[in-house]
Amino acid sequence: MGVNSRAQAALDALFSSYGSTVPVISSYRDPKHNADVGGAKNSQHIHGNAFDLDVSHMPYAERLRLAELARGAGFNGFGFYGNSLHFDIGSPRYWGPSYGAESTPEWAMGWVRQHFGDDAVGGGGGGGSYAGGGRPDMPPLPPLPPYARNLKSMARQQQAYDGQGVFLPDQNMELFSLPEAHSLAMYQRRGQ
Repeated sequence: MGVNSRAQAALDALFSSYGSTVPVISSYRDPKHNADVGGAKNSQHIHGNAFDLDVSHMPYAERLRLAELARGAGFNGFGFYGNSLHFDIGSPRYWGPSYGAESTPEWAMGWVRQHFGDDAVGGGGGGGSYAGGGRPDMPPLPPLPPYARNLKSMARQQQAYDGQGVFLPDQNMELFSLPEAHSLAMYQRRGQ
C-alpha cells in the first residue's frame, strides 16, 4: 500500500514551512508490523496516513511550533509522546502515550485547547477519550453558553495578536495547562 499521496503532500508542506526536515521514525506500517510495534488497532499508519517524527532533541516550544505548522499543512490527528510527535490526515483528534486524551502531556494541553476547544475530545486509534480539555484529575469544565464561547474566542484572538497570554517554556521551565478560570498557576520550575 505505502504512504498516501495526500499525507506525503502534507509532510512535504510541513517540512517546507518548518525550513528543514525532521527525522521520520515511522510512516506506513502493514497490520502485522503495526501490531508488533504496539500500534493502535486501527492506526492511521496502516492506511498510510500518518508519520511519527523524532523530536527528542527539541524543547517543548519547538514541538508546539512543529504541531502548529503540521496543522497548517493539513494534518488533523496529533499524538504527543515523550520523544516523538505523531501527525496524520485522519479525523481531528489528539492523544498522548496511552492513545487516550487523558495521557496528553501537560506541555501540550494549551495548544490542544487552542485548537480543539475547552470541551475537546481526544483519543487516538485505540484509546479512550476524555472530554473537558483539562487535567484528568480535575472535573471537566461545564460547557459555555454560545455568547461566552464567542467572547472567549475574541479574547484568544486578541491574546494571539498582542502576544500576551502565551508562555513558551525554555529548557528550565515546564508548561502547565491553564484550565479556564480554574487555576492561577501557569507554570513551575522543575525540581521545586
